[in-house]
Amino acid sequence: MFSMRRMFTRRPMVRQMSYLASRFTGRGDVHVVDPLVDLRYLFEDMEKLRRSLEERRSNIDITQVKEKYDVWWDKYQSWKESADQEKKVVSSMRKAMIEEQAGLLSALALPNFVHEVGNTEKPMLKNSHHQQYLSQKGRLHVDEKTGVVHLVGYPVLMENHVKSQLLDMFSYAILVSPSCFVRAAILEGVNVPLDPTYTFQ
Repeated sequence: MFSMRRMFTRRPMVRQMSYLASRFTGRGDVHVVDPLVDLRYLFEDMEKLRRSLEERRSNIDITQVKEKYDVWWDKYQSWKESADQEKKVVSSMRKAMIEEQAGLLSALALPNFVHEVGNTEKPMLKNSHHQQYLSQKGRLHVDEKTGVVHLVGYPVLMENHVKSQLLDMFSYAILVSPSCFVRAAILEGVNVPLDPTYTFQ
């Protein structure tokens, strides 16, 4: 699957699109994109890439990946430049490029860079003993099978009251379910039709 940072690029609309991907929405609309295959920027900072792989505990030889990708990129450039030549030459260049496709695929398989938070990370919330207190009082239940945490008793009433007050204060706000929203975005990103998939109730 192409990540969003690798999927789109600003290019002149007059040029010939080489790789096409389309998604039919079921309403007659068709979305066509030209995936970005110029991934040379990934290897501009090899140390940063190596650190990202180490933090993800990924055992990938980035030197070998870069070498294979460079070979594929040269073949790709040759194929693009042969557009005005004879059909036989273009076909030969395209075949040579396809033979080195492992270089492109290995580069596409690289994970996104790990975000750097700096040397000192500022905690978002102050340390508290609320969870420990609720557990000791029997007001916190953890479902081991699903990994879901439930409040029990009075804390539930307080939570519902606070939620009700907030909804009254921000009655104009549009409620969004993060899980449903992200799920739809993922389905759209991987080119999966929404109709046959299960929906959250």
